[in-house]
Amino acid sequence: MPRSVQNPQVTVFVKEYASQRITMEGAINKPGIYPISGKTSLLQAIAMGGGVTNLADLQGIVVFRQVDGKKMGAKFDLKAIRAGSSEDPQIYGDDIIVVDESGSKSALRRFIETLPVFSFFGIF
Repeated sequence: MPRSVQNPQVTVFVKEYASQRITMEGAINKPGIYPISGKTSLLQAIAMGGGVTNLADLQGIVVFRQVDGKKMGAKFDLKAIRAGSSEDPQIYGDDIIVVDESGSKSALRRFIETLPVFSFFGIF
């Protein structure tokens, strides 16, 4: 007759899990796709990419993300975050962080100029 175990105790160890990824581009020392797990702030993400280059516009950091199926962006001032006068926003999987260059005449520059600093995510 088959025996059944009553009140079995099972332990599961997670050896590996699929992390989420972020993309960093622009005036970043090591642009690319990086895995994140747990809570990650904008400063932490930029540190993963080796920091910003000496050509970076510290007031021209844009985070793009999908919100309710729409691509949205928010502008951040890295200098103010570093000084502690502004909050360091949380970064989520699939976010794209773009660090603009000082004096750039790009479409991104024109987009950045339309966003107020530390805006809520607006439709792009």
